[in-house]
Amino acid sequence: MLIDFHSHILPAMDDGCADIGQTKAVLADSQRQGVAKMVATPHFYPTQEDPASFLHRRENAVDRLRTAAKEAGFCSPKLYVGAEVAYYQGIGRSDEMAKLCLYGTRTILVEMPFEKWPDRVIADLCDVQNKKRLTVVVAHINRYLQMQPRGIAEALKDLGFFLQWNAEAFTSFKTRHAALKALKHGLVDVLGSDAHDPQRRPQELGACVEIIKKHEGPDALLYISRQTESLMDGAGLLYEHDE
Repeated sequence: MLIDFHSHILPAMDDGCADIGQTKAVLADSQRQGVAKMVATPHFYPTQEDPASFLHRRENAVDRLRTAAKEAGFCSPKLYVGAEVAYYQGIGRSDEMAKLCLYGTRTILVEMPFEKWPDRVIADLCDVQNKKRLTVVVAHINRYLQMQPRGIAEALKDLGFFLQWNAEAFTSFKTRHAALKALKHGLVDVLGSDAHDPQRRPQELGACVEIIKKHEGPDALLYISRQTESLMDGAGLLYEHDE
């Protein structure tokens, strides 16, 4: 089952889909590419708003999507909602983080700083996991690797974190070899499109999966599928289109 764990498809929520028209286009493209489940993960920036304000805006965006789906009756993958939570110092001490998990679960997607991480950053993530009892998924790990010491992906796995890779890591010729090597060594737990809109940052998960099948065979996707399903266990649907 093809699951997109990271996307920005809620209308006018962040720098993703600007309106319901773009949302519908990305969802239709996802459906065509065989995506069965999709998690909407709008950006949450703790320096810009508090969780209550974010959740209120997210619910409004979800309502607009539900209304549009009901009125137009368009088909889409099964939709779930969470957040892409930007790391901040002290995140591991915050009682608010559980509210930003994938709805219905204890799984949280964390966007790490785009710089070399000091030890305190990893210690904070450990606190999220060990003190707040949340399951941490590191968002688009492929985008940080060049900034970090060699072996960081293995170190994060050893600490119990899950690694989400963007489809672009496999579809780009420049990064494909490294992504496939990581896959072969068990360092790809979750896949996401990180889709933002139909043109600038479209859905590419279908192409990503075809590349993985071509180079590593279909069985290479079984581990990812099982890991993702386990992370989503208990998650509640936004809506499910009636076939």
